[in-house]
Amino acid sequence: MAAFVAIILIFGLTVTATGCRAKPVQGPGPTDGQGGQGGQGGTVPVTAPTLAEVQKKNHPNELGRVLILEYHQIGDHEGRWERSSDNFRKDLETLYDQGYRLVNLRDYLAGKIDLPAGLSPVILTFDDGYSGQFRYLLRDGQPTIDPNCAVGILMAFHEKHPDFGLAGTFYVLWPYPFGQKDYARQKISFLINNGFEIGNHTLRHDKLSGLSPEELQRELALPNKYVSDIVPGYALDSLALPFGIAPKDLELLKKGSYQGTSYEIRGVLLVGAQPAPSPFAKDFDPYKLPRVQAIQSELDKWLSNLKDPSRRYLSDGRPDVVSAPKDQAMKVSPALVQSGKLSLYDPTGP
Repeated sequence: MAAFVAIILIFGLTVTATGCRAKPVQGPGPTDGQGGQGGQGGTVPVTAPTLAEVQKKNHPNELGRVLILEYHQIGDHEGRWERSSDNFRKDLETLYDQGYRLVNLRDYLAGKIDLPAGLSPVILTFDDGYSGQFRYLLRDGQPTIDPNCAVGILMAFHEKHPDFGLAGTFYVLWPYPFGQKDYARQKISFLINNGFEIGNHTLRHDKLSGLSPEELQRELALPNKYVSDIVPGYALDSLALPFGIAPKDLELLKKGSYQGTSYEIRGVLLVGAQPAPSPFAKDFDPYKLPRVQAIQSELDKWLSNLKDPSRRYLSDGRPDVVSAPKDQAMKVSPALVQSGKLSLYDPTGP
C-alpha cells in the first residue's frame, strides 16, 4: 500500500510540474492613455493562472463526492415522491448559490466534468416520466411548455443564469412518457435536442429480480427501440433500477438484445441514499451509483455535509488534469494513476 501511495505522489508531482500553464489569451487593452497602446485600441496579453495558482486559490478536490439528485413528480404539493414547483425553483437557487453547476450523467460516467475552477457538478435525475416533469399547455392552439413543470423551470432558470447549464436525465416509462399521448414523441425529441438525456427505466417498471432472462432483455431493449425510432442513433446507456432492485444476472443488466434490438448499459442508478463517488475514485462503481432523494430533509443533510471541501468534488478548471489534496491519495483509482493525469498538491503549501 505504501508503494501505491508513493506512485500516486510521483505522478501528482509530475503533472503539477509540467503542462500547468495555459496559453496566453488576448484581452482588451487600456484605452485611457495610461498604458499599452492607449486610445488606439491595442491589446495586452493576459496570462491564465497556472495549475499551481488555481490549486492554491481554489483548493480543488476532484476525488470528492458528486451530488446526483433523484426527483419524481414536480407538482403542487410536497411529499415523499413529489417536489412542489416552488421548492424545485428554490432547489436550483440553492444549488447555484452554493457553487453547483449542471452536468449530464453521461459526462460524469465518462469522467468529462468540465467546469470552471472552484465549482462542483450536480446531476439531476427524474424517474417515471410524470407529467409534472414535462407538460405542454395549449395557448392559441399551440403547445407551450408549462412554466411550472420541471423542464419549464429549468429553462427559465437557465435563461436567468446561463452559467448554471441546462441538463438532466429523464428515466421515463413507455409507451407514453410524461402523459399527453399526442405529444410523447415531440417531448422526447425536444429533450434530446436541447441538451437533456433520456435514460432507461425499463418498459413496465417491474422488479427485475423476478424476471426471466428473456423478460429482462425485453424490458431493457424495447425502450432503446422506442427512443431510436424518434431520434435515430440515440441509445439509452444508463438505467435507473425500478425499486432499486437489480436482476439476478448482472451481465444481462449490462448488455443484451431482444428481437433484434440491442442495449448496453454503462451506468446504473440506485434509489438513494447518499452522494456518489468521483469517477476518478477507486470506490467508483458505475453499476452501483447512489443518489440523494430530493426531499427537504435529505437535501438539507447532504448540502450541509458537502460544504466540507474534503468531501465534495471541486473542479480545478482543467478537463485534462485531475487535482486533489495529497491527503486524498488513498482514494485514487489505479486507472487514474496510470493515466498520468493526476495532480496531488499540498493545500497548505506556498
